[in-house]
Amino acid sequence: MSEIDWSSDIRRRREEARRKASLDRGDLPFCSYLQDQAGLPLLVKRAAAQDLKECRWSREQVAEGLSKLIGRQISLAQIDAMIAETKTHRLPAELIPAWVRITGSARILDLVCAECGLWLADETEHDLAELSRAELDREKAAGKADELRKRLAGEA
Repeated sequence: MSEIDWSSDIRRRREEARRKASLDRGDLPFCSYLQDQAGLPLLVKRAAAQDLKECRWSREQVAEGLSKLIGRQISLAQIDAMIAETKTHRLPAELIPAWVRITGSARILDLVCAECGLWLADETEHDLAELSRAELDREKAAGKADELRKRLAGEA
């Protein structure tokens, strides 16, 4: 398995998802859409494997932590099957929040968001986006107020 440049791959997948979303769904053959989605499970497996490599916890500790967080037993064998490229087991969506908390990596969540053409933002990035939106709204309101002042001045 070759090393993946995750940020570039996620950016590329996000751009591709946005491009497809901009197409009329009638222009995108359904088989083509399904084929494009086929690589996601493998990428999720690779992302999970990378998360485990970078995690400060052992795989056993990750299994134990996941079990505690979701309230049911997750075995080491299950985790190994979820990340094995040769197995058909997949990381269930309901495990993703616990996975992010235990491993400290949002890579899988970022991949899923990228497939939808969306960005994953932390609290600071969210606040910056909200601030930008508020500033744009303020500029728009100021422009409208200027137009109204000019109109009123012309009527006087």
